[in-house]
Amino acid sequence: MVASSIGLGGRESKVIVTDYAFGALSKLQYSTAQIFYGGVIGNRDVLFLHGNSSQEYEFAMRFTGTPNKFQADHSPLVQFTTANAKSDGMVWIHLLPGIEQLVTIYDSDTMLVLYADSETAATFWSPAIAGKSDDPFKNFWSIGTNESILVGGPYLVREAKITDTTLALRGDLKTDVRLSVIASTHIRAITWNGESVTGDLTASLSLSAFGGFVARLQTSSSFGGVRIPKLSGWKFKDSLPEVENTYDDSNWTVANHTSTNIPLKPYYGDGTILYGCDYGL
Repeated sequence: MVASSIGLGGRESKVIVTDYAFGALSKLQYSTAQIFYGGVIGNRDVLFLHGNSSQEYEFAMRFTGTPNKFQADHSPLVQFTTANAKSDGMVWIHLLPGIEQLVTIYDSDTMLVLYADSETAATFWSPAIAGKSDDPFKNFWSIGTNESILVGGPYLVREAKITDTTLALRGDLKTDVRLSVIASTHIRAITWNGESVTGDLTASLSLSAFGGFVARLQTSSSFGGVRIPKLSGWKFKDSLPEVENTYDDSNWTVANHTSTNIPLKPYYGDGTILYGCDYGL
C-alpha cells in the first residue's frame, strides 16, 4: 500500500474492490476508492472512481494505449508509483485528501480513468443511448442497448440521443453549470434542449483528447410559451371496486389453512397460513 491508512468517517462503511474487470479488456487490481462507472464508451475502457474529499485513497492497475499529449500536468494531490521492474507495468495511484473536482488520472486512445470527490460524482449521469429504432426495448440497458456516455453538471439528464455525429441532450438545470461529457470520438456537435453548445477546447482536451467535451450551460432568463388549458370539469374513476355495494367476492380464495410445507412457519398471528403458494397463487 502507498496510502498511510484506510479512513472511515462516522457511521461509514466501505467496500474494498479487488480484481475488478471493466470495459472490454481492462482490470482494476484493487481500489480503496468507490466505483461510480466502469464500462466501454466509444472504443475505450472507462473507469470513474470517487471518494470523500477529506480522505486519502489508492488504487492499482495497468494503463494501456497512447497517452493524451494535451493533458495538463497532474494535480499535486495525485501521486504515481511504479514499485520495480517486477511489477510488470502495474501503477499505484495515491490520491491525497483535498481533491474537490473532477480529475483525469489517465487518458489514452484505449483507456480513460477519472476520479472526483463524491459530491462532484453525484452531479454525473450515465444515460443509455437508444438502440435500433424498431426495437421496442431500445431504451432498456443490456437488452436493447449496451451504449452509454457520461454527462456531468446538469440537475437532470432526461435523454441522450446520437444522430450521425451529433449528441442531443435533454434535461433540466437549477443554475448555470459546467457541462462535462465523455462520449465516442465520432461526436462532432452537442446540443442541450435543442440549442447548440459551444465547447471550451482547452478544457475539453485537458479532460480527454478522445471524446471529451467541456462547456458552460446557462439557465434561461425568460420563460414563456406555456398555455394552460381550460378545464371544464374533473373526470375520475374509483380505484377501489371493493367499496361498491355490487362488488362480488365469492370467487376469492379463503385463507383457512393451518399447516404448510414451508420450513419457516409464521412467527405471529393465530396460526392461519397466509403463504400464497399454499393456495396455488
